[in-house]
Amino acid sequence: MLSLAVRLMIAATIVCACATPGRIQPPVLSTSTLAAARPATATPPVLVDGVTKSDAARSGDSVWTIKRGSYAGKSLALRYDSALGNGRDPEHFWRLPESGDGGVVGWNTERFPIPVAFRRGGASNGISASDSAAFWAIVGEMASDLGTQVFRPTTIARTADPEDVIVVDVRLIEGIDGVSRLTWKPSGELFDVRITFRDAMTLHDEAVVMHEMMHALGFGHTRAWRSVVNPSPYVRLRRLSPEDVAYAEVAMGLRTKHEQSEMRELVRLAVERDQASSDLLTHFEPEATEWRSSLFDKDVAQNCARIPADVIAVVPECGRGLR
Repeated sequence: MLSLAVRLMIAATIVCACATPGRIQPPVLSTSTLAAARPATATPPVLVDGVTKSDAARSGDSVWTIKRGSYAGKSLALRYDSALGNGRDPEHFWRLPESGDGGVVGWNTERFPIPVAFRRGGASNGISASDSAAFWAIVGEMASDLGTQVFRPTTIARTADPEDVIVVDVRLIEGIDGVSRLTWKPSGELFDVRITFRDAMTLHDEAVVMHEMMHALGFGHTRAWRSVVNPSPYVRLRRLSPEDVAYAEVAMGLRTKHEQSEMRELVRLAVERDQASSDLLTHFEPEATEWRSSLFDKDVAQNCARIPADVIAVVPECGRGLR
């Protein structure tokens, strides 16, 4: 685990204290803050929940057709400013990282399903097999709505504190049903996520479990649509809404594109550095062993020292002990 001081320097941490989630507020509709093109030409009149698809497009930034899960094939008009919040409402379903380069806060998509473990000890010792089964049944319903397995069960040692596992525990919390603690890197990649429920019986509550586990995926509160992460204590949705699924799919797609873009940039840097090393060999091929060891190896070692850790597997010279 990184020290607290280091985490504060390199990552953003947020705590969500949640009451029990139910009645929807009117959607907040204003100017979009993310670029999204509307259809350039009129689309055939396809009915979407009683309105045509072209009408739906005019009411939002784009029309999204849910790809998989319980609502697969359902089309919705999306407004990105609603997902991002607005000046009057500090709540953000989508959270943007410090880098501001197109990503959305969330887990690295290559790591799904994310491992989830119960913390044993203290009040958490009261978590029974039936409590665990109830929790995982609710998580299974969530996976069915999303159309993909986003979590998987695992176990951890009593004193372990892994950053790549969502750790769930039970502890008495006054006035609220659950607390989520999330940390992410400047790139928006989540790590060190912790969820606390008020008591073991709360693990049987679909509304609370889905609410907190959506936080565990990186999503914040919203009142802009009918959502399991509505922060109102009077709202109790017991499954993800179509809007929850649609905005989650878009967010995961944005993360995938962001990760692919980052990888292309890392490979480009690796190729440039590899080409620079090849040019050295072509134009300055050493004749004496002493020259090669004292100058060439030093130059390669310096180049390797400047390459990000993620690139080491791409650049063969960096794995041969030249340092």
